Amino acid sequence: MQNKYKTGRIRSDNRAKIIAIAEIEFAEFGYKGASIMNIAKRADMPRANVHYYFKSKLELYKKVLFDILKLWNDAFNQITPEDDPAEAIGAEYIPKNHTEKGLGWIEQYI
Repeated sequence: MQNKYKTGRIRSDNRAKIIAIAEIEFAEFGYKGASIMNIAKRADMPRANVHYYFKSKLELYKKVLFDILKLWNDAFNQITPEDDPAEAIGAEYIPKNHTEKGLGWIEQYI
């Protein structure tokens, strides 16, 4: 019984490590520039191990995006109509003069 727990824990830890490293890899290089090989190297595991948990780069990318969207949705669910939008979503993402600049300011985040 204890061996089964340890195996489950290792799987869970490996999967979490791969997702965390893939998030960094995709953020730095985008979907096209990121590679399973680089993710595996950063995770200090064979590429086959990454493919064991995620059958393709697209599957891993979708998981990373899903996790990020879940974090955003959880945060947005806490916002009320009375909240100041700049404070609620983080003023660092909205320039002070965003209304004067139109939506051009967002290009730096895309």
